[in-house]
Amino acid sequence: MAKASDPKETSMARRVIAFFQSVSGQLLVLTVLIVMLAEVLIYVPSIARFRISWLEDRLEAAQIAVLALEARPDRMVDRELADELLRNAEVFSVTLTKDGQSDLYLGHDMPPPADHRVDLRGTNLLQEINQAFGSLRFGEGRVLEVMGSARYRDGTTVEIVIDETGLCQAMFTYSRNILGLSIIIALFTASLIYLALLWFFVRPILRITNSMDHFRLDPESSASVIQPSKRHDEIGQAEVQLAAMQEEVQSALQQKARLAALGTAVSKINHDLKNILTSAQLMSDRIGTIDDPTVQRLAPKLYAAIDRAVNLCVNTLRYGRADEPEPVYSKVALKGLGDDVAASLGLDLGKDIKFLNEVADTFTLEADPDKLYRILLNLLRNAQQALAVYKNPARPPLIRLMADQDDTQICIDVCDTGPGVPDVMREDLFKPFGKTSTPGGAGLGLAIARELAEAQGGTVLLRRTGVEGTCFRVMLPRRGVATDEPEEQMEPRGLSEIRGPEDAAGDRAGDTAHGVLKRAHAEEDL
Repeated sequence: MAKASDPKETSMARRVIAFFQSVSGQLLVLTVLIVMLAEVLIYVPSIARFRISWLEDRLEAAQIAVLALEARPDRMVDRELADELLRNAEVFSVTLTKDGQSDLYLGHDMPPPADHRVDLRGTNLLQEINQAFGSLRFGEGRVLEVMGSARYRDGTTVEIVIDETGLCQAMFTYSRNILGLSIIIALFTASLIYLALLWFFVRPILRITNSMDHFRLDPESSASVIQPSKRHDEIGQAEVQLAAMQEEVQSALQQKARLAALGTAVSKINHDLKNILTSAQLMSDRIGTIDDPTVQRLAPKLYAAIDRAVNLCVNTLRYGRADEPEPVYSKVALKGLGDDVAASLGLDLGKDIKFLNEVADTFTLEADPDKLYRILLNLLRNAQQALAVYKNPARPPLIRLMADQDDTQICIDVCDTGPGVPDVMREDLFKPFGKTSTPGGAGLGLAIARELAEAQGGTVLLRRTGVEGTCFRVMLPRRGVATDEPEEQMEPRGLSEIRGPEDAAGDRAGDTAHGVLKRAHAEEDL
């Protein structure tokens, strides 16, 4: 029966495996391997140098033995003393060669034959490394003949015959010592490098990943947004970008939540509002029976305004959904539609703000009248609200509605003499619930206007803004236009008073309608 494994041991093994699968563990292993590789690169020439030093020591010991022999008058020693000198020098024989003449100073008459010959004079590093690894592989039991220059005699060569087994054992001992020292150095160095990298790199990366995990679990909490450090390197830039992305996601979620709350609120008041508008319809029908010229002139506009309000109430909850009704195109007299929108905003009275409808009387286009009405309503209301809070005696409050065409597109401009759009608002100008300069504004007007224009194949863009005022442009595909104004005249008379002398001069220089339309796309970046 198999013995059940200890849960503690299993848990410990899992933690060890998880550690070496993490960046920290892989970094530690990689550091150890790199340090060991560096030690190997150091070991290769060092073992070759150790072998040369060991052989040079044998040559040195042999020369000392020869000096001891030459100290005797007859250079003769007994057999016992000679063997003692050879044992101390760890050689079989010592021969000195000068001017081509060789003399056996110590050793037996017939020393063992050499298996390999080594000349220490004039070797290079590659040869030394090759011979060193040859000694490690074949040196056990091999007889080696070594030649070198005599230190105490000029022009003399020393030749010794030795057993390479001692050299081989010494090299293996040296290698084991180097290996042990290398492991200790590798672990110590790797630990220091690991701790340094852990502190400066791994910990910040873990902080970024933990922030991602917390943000994924609770993206709406401000505490889950990472706080960028003061680092100026790539990790610091990654923290800044991550914080910006998290803030943008939170902003989008807040906008969605606000839209959901708005939808809930609208659905609650939708029923009551329709009842109120129904009552208003009944009252308008009774007003229409009054036999008064003024009443009879204003009654149709009142009917149309109430009908639009009822339709808008019904379609309010459709904003932003995929089931937005398709445009129903018909011929629209733009000048009359602009007057109706201005009248619904009270601009036709001209009390505080002057409204100029400079659209030609015969200017018509194929469009959805309800959607076009709502587009102009939002743009004119924005201009009216901007002028209501901006007082500049040098520039009287003025709103102009202008239109023109080229071969493919219709352009409708709504321009004012207001303070212009602030720079901080331009990036999110057409986003729902974006920043607004109007107190109490919801930031939906421009977003709705652009969506309604895009539903008809067009768009709404900010053509220009600045101290001279602001101009928004509605661009719609041309489906059928009749106008008595020449197509080359893109902008009506008097527009230079709003745009400024430089822009007006550019128009007088010969801007065609098609050229201005192309330039309008580039000006949207403002």
